[in-house]
Amino acid sequence: MPVKVDSQSVDARVITAWKAALKHSDEADLQEFAAKHANLSAGFRKCKVSLPVVVSRIKAMLDQSTDLTVDLRLLLRNATLSRSLLCVLSQKAIDSSHSLLASAYGKLNVYAAMLLDERESIRERGFEQIASWDGVEPTGKEQEEAIQSLQAMFTEFLEHVQILGNGARPVTKSVAGIGATLVHRHDKKTGQLIVDLREKRQEVNRLRRELQLTQAERDRANTQVQELTVTAGNATTTLNLVTQNYAKLRENFAEQVRETVSCEVDERLVPWLGPAEELAQAAQAIQGDLLQEAEELLQRQASIDQKFGLRSQLDVEKNRCRAMQLRLKEAIKESIRPLPEIGSTVRRLEKRITEIETILQQTAFSNTKSGQAPTLMVEKLQQAQTLEEVATVRRGLLAMESTGLLGSKDVGAAFALIGDVASRLYLQASLGLAEKTGKPSLKGVPLYALQRQLADGHRCTLLIDGHNVLHKLPILFGEHFERGDPGTKAQQALIQKIVVLCSLQEQLTVDLWFDSVQAHDETLRNNFNVHYSGGTGVNRADDQIVAYLQYLSRHKPRQLRALVTADRDEAAKAEASGALIISPLEFSVLIS
Repeated sequence: MPVKVDSQSVDARVITAWKAALKHSDEADLQEFAAKHANLSAGFRKCKVSLPVVVSRIKAMLDQSTDLTVDLRLLLRNATLSRSLLCVLSQKAIDSSHSLLASAYGKLNVYAAMLLDERESIRERGFEQIASWDGVEPTGKEQEEAIQSLQAMFTEFLEHVQILGNGARPVTKSVAGIGATLVHRHDKKTGQLIVDLREKRQEVNRLRRELQLTQAERDRANTQVQELTVTAGNATTTLNLVTQNYAKLRENFAEQVRETVSCEVDERLVPWLGPAEELAQAAQAIQGDLLQEAEELLQRQASIDQKFGLRSQLDVEKNRCRAMQLRLKEAIKESIRPLPEIGSTVRRLEKRITEIETILQQTAFSNTKSGQAPTLMVEKLQQAQTLEEVATVRRGLLAMESTGLLGSKDVGAAFALIGDVASRLYLQASLGLAEKTGKPSLKGVPLYALQRQLADGHRCTLLIDGHNVLHKLPILFGEHFERGDPGTKAQQALIQKIVVLCSLQEQLTVDLWFDSVQAHDETLRNNFNVHYSGGTGVNRADDQIVAYLQYLSRHKPRQLRALVTADRDEAAKAEASGALIISPLEFSVLIS
């Protein structure tokens, strides 16, 4: 973009003349200009700026700028004929002598100086002259004739200057060529006066600029003081209001805390209390008989154990048999003449080990995922006629799980039974639907809702709070715990189960979160990502999971979203974003 003055583009020849004039700039002017522009002194220490480098950078500014700043125009004015020649001449003098000045000093130099003049009329004339100039500079003869004409034109002015210098009226004498200053070449005193006059004018201009800058700073300071005064008044008003509110809150703080806590507790626990109380009452009704029956069973089991022994005793015997068998085999290998009875004894030990293992396998406790659901719950599920009734039983099961009334295996078996009953009722309801009737809601049975969506070929997103699931499923991952806590081995065990799940369900996208020190992500399959949260506070996995669910609710509102967690706060925030909540033990039905 070309440089513009008064919204008019400057001829490239003029810019070249300005660049050439910068070489003759005063050192103080260059230092002052560089101090105002940090980019010009970049790479140099303070007061150690290289002036040639500054000049080259100012030239670059002329190539890149579209408008001359005030300080750049002032610098060019001091470097060209604008300050030393045109500014001391009146409008009338320039109008009558601009052609002679152009011939005496060079047309390009004079035109370039005219575009920098403070008077708009002079700048307009400069644009006119440069537009009509053919680019040819005056010859030496033309320059000499122009100088003589200017001498004749300014003779009276020069005589008055000599009077000021000598204090008396001089005798008229011929005036030599004006050179660069239009003064008597041989009158040193007059020349010095003109130089002093120029310096004074420069000093006046500098002081004027400093005054303008000082006034601008004063105005800015006054504006800031007014803004700070208004801000201080607003802050004082706010402080008074906060102080009053604090005084009011302090008076009844304890009462408000009790009311708030009571409301929060009621809001969170009331949906769970009905099913839980119903099951608790049923459990209490049979508690006496159940305890008596359990006591009798323990006594009968003790008598049987005295007769047949315990599993731990058989394990000890089996280990001792194996150790002895190894010792006898080693003795046979080392002996030169082994006893024949040793081989017979080894075979008898082998037979005994086999017998013990058979007994242990026959009496092993069943560890199937179906387990044994509570009898009362089985009855209620058998009597359920709608999915809403199944959802009520599920809420009661979650309440019993949180209070520890049932073991993990029993809860897992109950969740599996709930899924079976929900599937049966959903199919029955779907077969009896009219054309305009919507399908029954599955929000009350989220695990089956997820399975139903996948079976229908819809894409679903499942988020898993990894550490929460591992802590709640020791029955599946307890053998991988380190010192009682789930570590890297337990995490890998959970990851492997989810990899199998994702390979079977291509429409299911799983995002698994773990708390960790350093944040990073891993993509194990196209539909399985593992996230390690890193950090503390907002960087923990819980908040990242909720934030991701909120993102999905905005960008994929129609897609089913589910979260596996037992954290109530996290579950409440997830439900607010439209996600379904699946219990870890409920989730174990899916990965077992």
